[in-house]
Amino acid sequence: MNTYICPVDDLSQDRPTIKYVIANSLAEAEEKFEELFREDYDFGNVSSWRELREELNKQDFSIGDIYNGDEFSFNPS
Repeated sequence: MNTYICPVDDLSQDRPTIKYVIANSLAEAEEKFEELFREDYDFGNVSSWRELREELNKQDFSIGDIYNGDEFSFNPS
């Protein structure tokens, strides 16, 4: 299992945040991030990670790329 991270900037908040998920692959991480964002934000019906990012960007959110946390020595604890 790997930790995947994604920068999120909600322009209505004071500062950007880093969201993370634990997944076996980048594809699984995308699915988990989609689920996470569905719980936190309201957006239309989307069928891909790219569409989700585009939809959230319309709502004053900036969603960055997904990275493997090992690239940055990211430790969520």
